[in-house]
Amino acid sequence: MDFSTRIITFSRPIVTADWDRVLRYSHRVKEFVCPSSWKEDLSQVYDVLLETTIPGQYLLPNLQSFADTGTLSSTHLGLFISPRIVEIKWSSNHISSLPILTQRQRDLRVVVLDQDLVYVGTQANPHISAFLRGLTHLSTLETGYMDEAALTYLGGLTSLRELTLRTLPSLPSSLCRQGLFAHLTQMTIFTHHSTPESMPAFIRTWTTPPLVSFSLMLATESPDEGFTEDLFSALSEHCTPDTLQFLEVVQWGNQYEHITHGTTLTKLARFVNLTHVSIMTSGGYNLDDAELGTLARAWPNIEVLELKAIWHGHRPRVTLGSLRMLAEWCPYIHQLELTIDASVIPPPIEFHSRRQLIQQYLTTLGVGYSPISSAFDVALYISGIYCNLRRIHGEKDDWDLEEEAEVDERDRREKEWSDRWKEVERMLPGLDEVRSEEFNWGRDSIQLADYMSFEWQV
Repeated sequence: MDFSTRIITFSRPIVTADWDRVLRYSHRVKEFVCPSSWKEDLSQVYDVLLETTIPGQYLLPNLQSFADTGTLSSTHLGLFISPRIVEIKWSSNHISSLPILTQRQRDLRVVVLDQDLVYVGTQANPHISAFLRGLTHLSTLETGYMDEAALTYLGGLTSLRELTLRTLPSLPSSLCRQGLFAHLTQMTIFTHHSTPESMPAFIRTWTTPPLVSFSLMLATESPDEGFTEDLFSALSEHCTPDTLQFLEVVQWGNQYEHITHGTTLTKLARFVNLTHVSIMTSGGYNLDDAELGTLARAWPNIEVLELKAIWHGHRPRVTLGSLRMLAEWCPYIHQLELTIDASVIPPPIEFHSRRQLIQQYLTTLGVGYSPISSAFDVALYISGIYCNLRRIHGEKDDWDLEEEAEVDERDRREKEWSDRWKEVERMLPGLDEVRSEEFNWGRDSIQLADYMSFEWQV
């Protein structure tokens, strides 16, 4: 090796005896990952290997998984493409070499095409589309590009189970209700380059696949106010209702006046086996206790429920009393995020009802922009329902009003709410200790806490 250039070369020509040593281990190699950067330049070694007759034709004859990070040159890729490969990750640097895969590999099961395919330019698109349409046994695909022809072909592939897209093509109306992706179980879309309207249109090409997981990260232009309703309508109409367990929809935008209504969310009540729901919108939610109750009754197995908002400028209609309803209908929920109105305290829960109601799983509560009046009264109410709740966080927890450049009256009010919720968090362990003795002491024991409220507020 030349240490000044870190170029590795052969010191002598390859002879037959050299292969005896290589072939002792090369047949054992099942997975090969090119590092993102080479410390040494092996190009001259690869050049010699290309000119040499390799016993059995392939350097790694039993290789099953190959990940190319773009460090190999296109001329050297053929050294590693053996007929047994079923899983491959292909760099956007080598799109022009996709015909090598098309010729040798039609039985690939797992294919990851670099997300930078979004940026490689239209000249590469025919290569990508032809490659995708040549796959016959594909089960998992992640790609940064797909045209209408490839989408139609893959939609009819019975082996395809998991699909991750970085962009969506514009779809003609003729594709709607074409019965595509009938066997899909996992769908993930991370996109900066598709119009929001293309998402519901894409879903409407499906034929009720047995989806277990659906995830959409939308970081493009802000969708219009009807986008979320159209999206959830399409999902409820074109997915099997009893298979979906994981649902995530995140919209990054600045259209704060676009509020998601409770009637939009209740479209998801059709999916009765959901365990994880995480939704983020730009303008918050117009949701009341009755609509939240519809969701709670529909999702008895829910473990994580997050209704997050970038901004929540209107007063929430969900009340503090909804926490009791969630404890009753969602016994396994352990993580909850929801903007509620805690400025009005519900009546205390009757002693004997509370014995049946206590929920042990919830440990984390996100309160977003929730207004709150009395920290002690709220803590007292919550402690009668959730005995293991230990962390409460709001949107303004980390704010320092002195360091913010522009602060208005609403910012100050929201920071005050956030500080009160932190007081609730601080009080809960002590109140839970009192609650733990409540059923031994009798129904009047917790009333002692009312007389000792000053102890929780210091």
